[in-house]
Amino acid sequence: MNGASQTLFVAGEIYSASLILSDDPDLKNLHWRSLLQLGAIPSALFAFASAMFLLPSPSFLALHGQAAEAKTVLEVMKKDNRCDASVSTDFHVVPDIRLSGRQFGYQIKELFNRQFFSTTLITSFTCFGLNIVYYGCLYAFPQILPDLHGGGSAGMQLLMGALCEIPGNAVGVVLGMCMPRKPVMKLYLLLMATCLFVFICGVHSPTSVIGPIMYHGGYYGIKAVACIGYIITYQYAAEVYPTETRATGTAFCIGSGRLGAMLAPLIFEGFQDVFHSYAGFFYLLCLFCIVNGFLIDFLPFETADMVLMDRLLPNDEPEGIETYGTATEARQPDLEGAAQPVKDEEESVAVPTVEREDDDKVNPNLDDGCTFQC
Repeated sequence: MNGASQTLFVAGEIYSASLILSDDPDLKNLHWRSLLQLGAIPSALFAFASAMFLLPSPSFLALHGQAAEAKTVLEVMKKDNRCDASVSTDFHVVPDIRLSGRQFGYQIKELFNRQFFSTTLITSFTCFGLNIVYYGCLYAFPQILPDLHGGGSAGMQLLMGALCEIPGNAVGVVLGMCMPRKPVMKLYLLLMATCLFVFICGVHSPTSVIGPIMYHGGYYGIKAVACIGYIITYQYAAEVYPTETRATGTAFCIGSGRLGAMLAPLIFEGFQDVFHSYAGFFYLLCLFCIVNGFLIDFLPFETADMVLMDRLLPNDEPEGIETYGTATEARQPDLEGAAQPVKDEEESVAVPTVEREDDDKVNPNLDDGCTFQC
């Protein structure tokens, strides 16, 4: 799904490049007002489609006393996914869960506790660098390509670069399914540093034959490799945190990336003003990727094929770190709602339970407050 969403992002980029190409292929005299108006058309269409066809959350409906509406949504989802008739959509709402000792905003504190301190810093830095590279190049290329020769107009080069992101997404999806997360992130950073270096060397190459080959290869490589980084890095950020802090942790990492996206144009313009050249900007991006590649080794968790934590354990319980296990160590709720670990031949995973007011046990895997009946 992450790869599919990134492909839709590429579709928007192709649409934008097509508008620019139809307005002025050389990017010299663009009519920015009309481009903004035309660029807003897909947003308006998708807003209308969302209002018409998107379904509300069944968990939200159930927790707000709208059980019939929630069941209707589940039936529609069941039909859309072509589920077998034996799949039940019946459910009951679990009573309120009391998490003892938890205060408002404790998720933020847990992102920087001893278990996740390095994970949060390194993952946030990776998202920050990824967005600086991608959006910095997205800002720089329309200014650089019109001055380069070979390969067609600048507008055509923008379109071809956007098309190169599609195979990049495909490679990212395949690597995400076949390899652990950390080696893929290191591979992406190595390839990105290489492509950036090749691009800027090709731009400034005195040889008229080798120069265009190098900068075209580097340009297309940057566009494709960035997609691998987006798929794997954001997937890791969504997997590494337990359920209690997953939304907060993922939002913090993505927010760090947005900060990088905002700073990228300012850094590019700063290098232009100070050094009167954009070469230093690309060398800085290379340095970012190299440093980031070394930092990946310090990530304590590998999330590929792992059963992820559902909740944080107190800081005085170091075994909480070991609640990551292999995919065969799946947790399955019994009919009473208690979590029962499925034991492997060699080891088993202990699953924490959550206390309720009535001292019963509930399934911590179902953090939305609803339990489906078998």
